[in-house]
Amino acid sequence: MLPGFEQVRSAKLDNLCEGLHDCRGTMNDAKQEETGLIQAALQVMVQRGVSVYKHAGIELARVPGAEKLRVRVIKEQGDAGAADLEPPAEGDDEGEPEQSVDAADAGEDVVQH
Repeated sequence: MLPGFEQVRSAKLDNLCEGLHDCRGTMNDAKQEETGLIQAALQVMVQRGVSVYKHAGIELARVPGAEKLRVRVIKEQGDAGAADLEPPAEGDDEGEPEQSVDAADAGEDVVQH
């Protein structure tokens, strides 16, 4: 290094940089894991013909015309309003019927980490 261009080391900045490095590594690992889980969910949904699935505050929806899965955080099922609990009016056929997986199948595909 040229004289006058030496950088003074800062223990505080060194620790902050190391913390940021650890956070970035954790985020990268989590992103890779999420991508694998999304691909596995898409594969199961395609195999079973499921277009939308909701559980644990997450909604999985297959994107029509593409082999992609939209994932979003939703309100839990217990947050339904009073109107959501009313039976549908006669002749009220709007919207797609929800598809679900049998309860017996639900335990097969649990991913544990």
